Amino acid sequence: MYLPESMGGTKNISALERTMQKTGVQSLWLDANFAKNEIGKTFFEEKTLTDGFSKSLRFFAIAKNEKTLESLLKHIEALLEGHTPGFLLGIAVSPAQAAHVLEHTECIKRHGIGICLVSEQFFSPGEKDALQFLIESEQAIKRLDSKGVKEVSVFFTHINPAVAFNACRHIKENTGARVVVSFSPCENEKSCLIRNAIFLGSVFSESIADEVLVLPQSGEHFSTAVSEAKKILSSCQVYPRGYTIISCPMCGRCMLDIETLTKTIEKRLAALEKHYFDSGRRLEDIGGITVAVMGCIVNGPGEAREADIGIAGAKKNRGVLFMEGKPFKTVTQERIVDELLSHTKSLVDERFKNIKVSKFR
Repeated sequence: MYLPESMGGTKNISALERTMQKTGVQSLWLDANFAKNEIGKTFFEEKTLTDGFSKSLRFFAIAKNEKTLESLLKHIEALLEGHTPGFLLGIAVSPAQAAHVLEHTECIKRHGIGICLVSEQFFSPGEKDALQFLIESEQAIKRLDSKGVKEVSVFFTHINPAVAFNACRHIKENTGARVVVSFSPCENEKSCLIRNAIFLGSVFSESIADEVLVLPQSGEHFSTAVSEAKKILSSCQVYPRGYTIISCPMCGRCMLDIETLTKTIEKRLAALEKHYFDSGRRLEDIGGITVAVMGCIVNGPGEAREADIGIAGAKKNRGVLFMEGKPFKTVTQERIVDELLSHTKSLVDERFKNIKVSKFR
């Protein structure tokens, strides 16, 4: 998640960590300009560096020029003398700045500081800039590798998804570095949504990308932007969704008001997801839950056998509950929603018992 100075949000580190954990954000990118950025100042205080964030979270400081990079490296080296960071620390630099990074190789290796290569233009490289960036990145990765700096990733973004896809694939195939791609919310523009879905689905389905850097709109809270990114990724089946509802297209055998029932069940599932979220657990942590709403018992359970649990219409105003395609209980239509949600909750609770998931605070 990129958090620019103009971003709406919190300046409290503890609250920021809670929000990151709740939304599933694992990396925070921040401009390394402590003089202007209150969160940046706090991050680079000794207490935050040593015990501020959990070990599973990563913080990247973006050095946009040599002066900032030099100041950042010296600042980090002085603060980390005799300390171990309380979270994973990284520095985002352009390939041209790699030479300056190498002057601090021992500090970087000693404290496990990651390096991410970004373009000079950072968020909007042109066609020629893209090719030059690829060449310079490969050279920089070789130099860093020769000095024992192994934790290297590359961030690439481009307005043309074809250029972005081919560039990311080239990076992965020729360097083996972690590839970071970008996501920007679309404000309901269909063409933008389609472009994001095609690009993200492609780079993740082919195991090219390793991480998504969410770039929120100006003034947008980052949790909103992350939510939009997760919707796209879950639709592409590369990120687990909290819950998914599937239903049949309805035919002459349909014995339920599928549309009305689905809307009601979706509201109840949203409330159930919030219940777990408020208690410090995410449905994504158990791989999500899939609920089927099918019109009839004839084909419903079989067609929806991939679902975790579901309901199918039956004669005499009844519904049949089924799990993984196997019916297990018949209820009246008035009881369908309550019974379905009750068994869904029991199923979720059981799955949480069987896995080790750390609650967020």
